[in-house]
Amino acid sequence: VTPLEKNKNVLKQVNYDGTLNFFEKIKNRTKFFIYISGLGVFGDPGEDIIDESAPLKPHTDYAKIRLDAQKYLESHCKENSVPFAVAYLGEVYGNGGWFSSIILDKLQNGKFRLPGGGEYYRNYVHVDDAVDALIAIGERDAFDESFIVTDSEPALFRDFIYYICDLMELKRPGKVPVMLAKAVLGGDAVKLLTTSMKTSNKKILEICPFNYPNYKKGLDNVISEIKFLQR
Repeated sequence: VTPLEKNKNVLKQVNYDGTLNFFEKIKNRTKFFIYISGLGVFGDPGEDIIDESAPLKPHTDYAKIRLDAQKYLESHCKENSVPFAVAYLGEVYGNGGWFSSIILDKLQNGKFRLPGGGEYYRNYVHVDDAVDALIAIGERDAFDESFIVTDSEPALFRDFIYYICDLMELKRPGKVPVMLAKAVLGGDAVKLLTTSMKTSNKKILEICPFNYPNYKKGLDNVISEIKFLQR
């Protein structure tokens, strides 16, 4: 489940217990295991640029549970001789998923608001580049490793949203106080979103070149595809 789930028991049942159950079902059948996590496990790094050597200090229940699942998989993959890797994905965007249901739909109906005005750096990755990165990890046998999977240019969340609006010819959204956003969406979701972070993708680029090195090139592609399909 996503960070929008406010019930900690549900988070644990799905994101931890579910991961354990899944691993038990496939441990004797799979050739390898790539665990997809998020940047929230790094917590709040301040002004530091995050790479794979950065300490894991999650500061939300959601990210703590994801890290617990990762640690379980690391140890049990080793015990069962299953090659293992971790991919820490940034904000994955494309034609569908959260990008459509949470971003585009709400921008189009005028219900989207920027918590804290969007004045925090986030890290983005086009869905095609995210998939290519995961494939490259498997094909290159890049196991016993972790990879940050983001594009090359962290950007303010405000700028990301404004660029979508400009491409879609939509009105730019207003802002909402962080505390009010937490009351509506939940503390974990808003804390994860509004924690400013900049990453380095140098390691993943060594095995997988990206087609979309920044959010503008990626959004140009995505919005063009959406407009074509809406004709």
